[in-house]
Amino acid sequence: MTMARGPSFLAWLERHGEEAIAGTCLGVLSLLVFGQAAMRYVLHSPLSWSDEVATWCMVGLVYFGAAFAVRERAHIRVLMGVVALPRRAGLALGVFADLLWLGFNVVMAWQSAQLALSFAAQPFHSAALEVNLLWPHLIVPVGFALVAARLVQIYVRWARGGPDPFAAPG
Repeated sequence: MTMARGPSFLAWLERHGEEAIAGTCLGVLSLLVFGQAAMRYVLHSPLSWSDEVATWCMVGLVYFGAAFAVRERAHIRVLMGVVALPRRAGLALGVFADLLWLGFNVVMAWQSAQLALSFAAQPFHSAALEVNLLWPHLIVPVGFALVAARLVQIYVRWARGGPDPFAAPG
């Protein structure tokens, strides 16, 4: 028995995990919205559960898409201060901004985890599917934690000689 499958799967997951989840959420969301419109307006028999699942897919798309964008350094950011200042001052400003952003993500991951875990202590179920809201609410802290982890990963790679996180795009 070889170990080749484990590390290759983990490498794939590290490289494509967020985009696979976000892409799946987008596909399911699209199918549900189309299906709901068809059921409602063509067959006059709307689905009772599709709005709940579509909402959860939208939340997953947003948070996992954000983590993907951070990994690729494709998120919206203003680099004018970084590139307009002398190199050292620009880097200091960029690192400071990212530290603030990291702190925000850590606080939000913690607070949203507390909210999600409150559904474990006092279960509350969704209206249509009767799913414990703990499960869809876990998307938010996981998303914020992934954004924070990807931000740290960018700096670890940079410290090891990887790409400059403040290089101008293009």
